[in-house]
Amino acid sequence: MENKKQNSTGKTVAIIILVGLLVCSLGYIAYDKFLYNATEEETNKEETSNKKENLDVNSRLVHGLYRKVSTGETSKDNSSCTFNYMYENKDFYADKAEEKQKMVILSRLLLDDYQKPYIGDESLIPDRISDLENYISVFAASKNGSHSYSSGYYNKEYIEELYKELYGKNASLDTSASIGVGLYNCTLYKYIKAVDKYILYINEFGCGGTCGPINEYATLTKAEKMNKEIKIYEKVTSFAVEDFDGVGENGKTVSYKKDQVISEENYIYTFKLEDDGMYSFYSRVKES
Repeated sequence: MENKKQNSTGKTVAIIILVGLLVCSLGYIAYDKFLYNATEEETNKEETSNKKENLDVNSRLVHGLYRKVSTGETSKDNSSCTFNYMYENKDFYADKAEEKQKMVILSRLLLDDYQKPYIGDESLIPDRISDLENYISVFAASKNGSHSYSSGYYNKEYIEELYKELYGKNASLDTSASIGVGLYNCTLYKYIKAVDKYILYINEFGCGGTCGPINEYATLTKAEKMNKEIKIYEKVTSFAVEDFDGVGENGKTVSYKKDQVISEENYIYTFKLEDDGMYSFYSRVKES
């Protein structure tokens, strides 16, 4: 009787052990499969994020980004002698650029609807500002930098919003940099701390100067998305708008025939995706 009881107990223990081993095996298989699937999913995600995606150059996304940081002429008929004047044919990196240049790019986004006439205490605003020579052309300097109350001001909050829209939500606005508008900075706004506003100091009409014999226009050739970046490719064509014999910008004698293509340069605009889902402007460089 005792032997039967021991045999029964032994069988029970053996069954428990076998069941335990079976559960462990099934658990290991399930875990291994889960780990494999998780690893495969992560690998697929990484491969997907590293995959280059071609974007439609005519899409609202591409043109919306491009127009923020370009004067935007896209055909010969709409060519200009001041196309993308803010870059001065140099590579631009937002994290290295002078604030003056960054503000010129920003100035193109200013909307008249946000400008208001100044009707506050005029004694808080200096009659002249000291940095005119760094911004204003000889045409505007004839006004001695006197501010114009009737033309108004922009709120600092509005300027800061545009600045972050361009350069990223963590970008820090440097209020010491005035906002020069246009190629010759014929309009200039200066931040005055006493009133916490960007006051209009110069609004010189007709100071744009004259164009030379060469105009430029841009064509968007392609756009790509990869990881957290969008790259927009631009071809800039320079051509003669008239027959010309004379001295060029480099001081050398040049001769052009009307419609003659002078040069074609390719540039790449890079925008980076931020954690708020918006793209910030990072660079515009000449394609090598």
